[in-house]
Amino acid sequence: MRFLAIFSAFVAAERSAISQEFEATSHRHVDLAGENATLVLATQEDLLDMQKVMLQHIEKVNLEVKETIKSTFKALDQTVSSEAQQMQDRAQFFLEQTYAMLYTLQVSEWRLQMAARHGTHGRCCCQATSMSSCEWVDHWLLVGHERICPVHVGKDYLDHFTDRMKAKAQNELTEDQVAPLNRLVDSCRQSPAWQEQVEGRQDHLVEALPTDALQAIKDIAVWQTSDSDKLPGIIMENISP
Repeated sequence: MRFLAIFSAFVAAERSAISQEFEATSHRHVDLAGENATLVLATQEDLLDMQKVMLQHIEKVNLEVKETIKSTFKALDQTVSSEAQQMQDRAQFFLEQTYAMLYTLQVSEWRLQMAARHGTHGRCCCQATSMSSCEWVDHWLLVGHERICPVHVGKDYLDHFTDRMKAKAQNELTEDQVAPLNRLVDSCRQSPAWQEQVEGRQDHLVEALPTDALQAIKDIAVWQTSDSDKLPGIIMENISP
C-alpha cells in the first residue's frame, strides 16, 4: 500500500510538471531557428499577432509608395507645365512680331495704293486751315483742265505739305503743326470717297494670319496639372491594399 501511495504521488508530480511546461511554452512566439536549431511551435494567438504586424507593415509600405507616386507626378506636372509655358511664350512672341511686320507692310501697301491712284483716279485734298484734315476727291469732281481740288475742299496734299513747310521755315508754324505726308495720306484713306474706291479689295497681308491665331496660341498651352490626391485609376488599383 505504501508503494502505491508513493507511485501515485510521483505520477501526480510528473503531470504537474508537464502541465507547467506546456503553460510556459504556449505563449512563446514563432522562432524559425528556435533554440538549438529546433522549431518552436506558436499558438493561434501568436499567428494572429504576426498577421497584425505584417498588415501594419504592408499598410506603411503602401502609404510610402502612394506618397512617392504623388510627388513624382507633381514634379512631372511642374516640369511639363513650365516647358509648355515657355513654348507658348515663344510662339506668342513670334506671332506678335510677325503680325506687327505684316501690318506695317500692309499700311505701306495702303499708302502706295492711294499714291498710285492720286492724279489719275482723283486727288487727296487737304483743308488749308487744318493741319491734316484731308479727303479723297474722285476724278470727275476735280476742277479745271488740270483737274485740281475744288476750293471748298482745299489743296492737293503735296501742295498742302509744301505750303506748311514754307510757313514753318518762316517761323509761322511750329514743328508740331506740320503733319508728315504719311499722316495726310492716312487721313485721305479714312475718307468715305476713298473707302468706296477700295471696297471689295482683300488685304492679303493682314489676312495672312487668322484673327484668332493669337488666342489659339494662348489656348494651346493651357496645361491642366494633375490633382495630387487623384492618381490614375490603374495605379490606385495596383497600390490599394
